[in-house]
Amino acid sequence: MKKIIVLLFFLFCFFTSIYAYPSYFFDDIFGIGLVIHSQVTSSESSTGLFDRSLWGITFRYKSPSFLGVLIDLLYFKKMYWTTYGASPYFYPYPYSEAEFKSAFPSINLSDWDYYHEEFFLHLDLALYFPLYPFMCHFAIGPSFWLAGANEDVYESNAYFKIAFDEWYKGGFTVGFNTKLGFSLFLEPISIGLEWNYMTKSVSEFFERVFKDDPDYTDKKYYGIEYLKRMGYIEFFLILWFS
Repeated sequence: MKKIIVLLFFLFCFFTSIYAYPSYFFDDIFGIGLVIHSQVTSSESSTGLFDRSLWGITFRYKSPSFLGVLIDLLYFKKMYWTTYGASPYFYPYPYSEAEFKSAFPSINLSDWDYYHEEFFLHLDLALYFPLYPFMCHFAIGPSFWLAGANEDVYESNAYFKIAFDEWYKGGFTVGFNTKLGFSLFLEPISIGLEWNYMTKSVSEFFERVFKDDPDYTDKKYYGIEYLKRMGYIEFFLILWFS
């Protein structure tokens, strides 16, 4: 009996909250906004990818059936290349700004053209759950890691082109991400956050979540430890249009 009462109460709150939304919310609506993406526990991460916050833009669509699409484009970092002294051959790996300044203090980075920039692109299918004035969503889809070299020197310097292509294999890698989001809907703006997980594949994500840790001495986390340590918080501010 208690379970039935709880279920009826939940359904009452759900349908009441739906009718509290503005009418245009149940049409096709589009959103554009800003996102900040940051790993909460970067010092404990086995990937070490996100050691600072990432900024980007987001495009969102929600259909009348509560299905939607999320597109996030995030700027990751800038990496620098240099040659073996007077040699025309480049080192077989790039440097971060801090590493470059430490290894080559005599080079002025503001005048240095041998660099590339890296981005993340998320393309997700989302399911929205309206609980006015709040809105929850679950999203899942592919992630793309993109790297683009400075075009001027990439086209004019064959050695730089070879080094970049060998390291990044074309500057394109496909992965997987899943998000659980929660936001406050303030017509026509929503502000909120998402908990995001990025892996190489769908199978890797579910393996990490549902399997026990086979080796406690490494830094590949599983189960609750994976969910606690390897997530990324994404803050967003979105303006919606009907």
